[in-house]
Formats: sequence, structure tokens, C-alpha cells
Amino acid sequence: MMSLNEISTGDVIKKQIIYKMRTYKGAFTTLMFVQLLGILFSLGGTGSFSMGGIYTVAGTQYSSMTVIIFTGIWAFVTAVLLTTKEDRKHDFVFVTNRLTSNVSNAVFLGIISVISGITAILSGFLLAVILILINSEIILHLGGGMYGVSTAAAGIFSTSLYILMAAALGYLAGSAVQLHPVMKVVIPAAFFGFLFSGWVVEAGPLFAMVFLEESIWLFLVKMLGLAALCFGLSAWMTDRLEVM
Repeated sequence: MMSLNEISTGDVIKKQIIYKMRTYKGAFTTLMFVQLLGILFSLGGTGSFSMGGIYTVAGTQYSSMTVIIFTGIWAFVTAVLLTTKEDRKHDFVFVTNRLTSNVSNAVFLGIISVISGITAILSGFLLAVILILINSEIILHLGGGMYGVSTAAAGIFSTSLYILMAAALGYLAGSAVQLHPVMKVVIPAAFFGFLFSGWVVEAGPLFAMVFLEESIWLFLVKMLGLAALCFGLSAWMTDRLEVM
């Protein structure tokens, strides 16, 4: 005979996810603000180009990359907030345990990653509309098949995975801080130490191999594998937190 806990685990996770979607609805307002801020920064262009010959053609490049970066930071911070002591107390409103709490958090972060990935890519269209409105003489060339359905879908797919990875790293960092307060100093110090050291150059090929994968299916496996590793380590840390 199966226990009541085994039967209700899926329902508990589902209720927790719905609860988090309602509790963190303010995060979506923040997402809108962050992405609008990214669009504002993008209005200055992300680069320029010039082509010579009989005639010289110069122009400015625009992209939604700034919006994507800002969205990744938003996802990181949102994931950190999920690991705080206050949020853990909210989880135990339900008949729950660390496993269902971590699973519901991971699924919740996956859902918001997809939502924010869609809006981040669509921000490119909004950026184009704004550019036309503020300068009626501007000539836009949407490179890379921006209006292609398959290209847009691939962009949403890859962007959502990047955002999920940022969220998973945030969840791991937040769990580490909850395990030991000294991590509040260690993690930023390690990040900036790596960023401004020669290691970042040496690790460049490794990052390119992982994050710049040409095969969409290999990219999916790598991103989901790394995210699962982060969530797994986070679950291990929170289990130790209960014992300590």
C-alpha cells in the first residue's frame, strides 16, 4: 500500500508552484521594468558598421542583447530570493519537505525563464517600432531573418536556456549563502577575482564550447545538464542546512 506522502507529492509540488506564481507576481512587474530599461539602453545602438567602395555606407547596429543580459540578472536575483529564510518558511505552509520545495522552485524558475525568454526576444520588435517612431527617416534592415518563425523560435529557445542557467546559478549562490554567511563575501570575491584575472582568458575556449554550441540539441543537453547540477548541489546544501 502506498503512503499518503507518496500519493500527494505531485499535488504538493503543483500547489507550491501555483503559490509561488501568485506570491512572486511582483517579479513579473520588475521583469517588465528591467526589460524596458534594457530597451532604453539599446536605443543608442550596440555597434556600428561602415562599408566602402564607390559609395560609403555607414550605419548603427541594434539588438536585444542588452535586454537579454538584464533579464539574466533579473532571473539570478529572483532565484536568490527563493533561497531566503522567509521563502523557506512560506514553503512549509504546505505538507512538504526539502525535496518538494527544491523541485517546485526549479520548475518555477523554468517557467519564468521561458516567459522572460519570450518577452526578451519580442523586445527586439518593440525596439524596431520605437526606432521608427522616433526617427521616421530611419531605414531598418532586420538581419538574421528576424521575422522568420523558425529563427524567432530558436531565439526564444536558446534565450530561455541562457536565462534558466542564470537562474540556476543564482539558486546555487543563494543556497551557498544560506549554508554559511561567509559565502556573502567569498562568492563576489571569487567572481570578480576570476573576472579580472588571466583565468577568464584561459577559460574562454571552455565557455565557448559550452555556451556557443551550434547544435541546438547538444546545447539543450548541456544547459539542462548544468542547470540540473546546480539545482542538485543546491538541494544537497539545503539538506545539510536542516541538519546543522
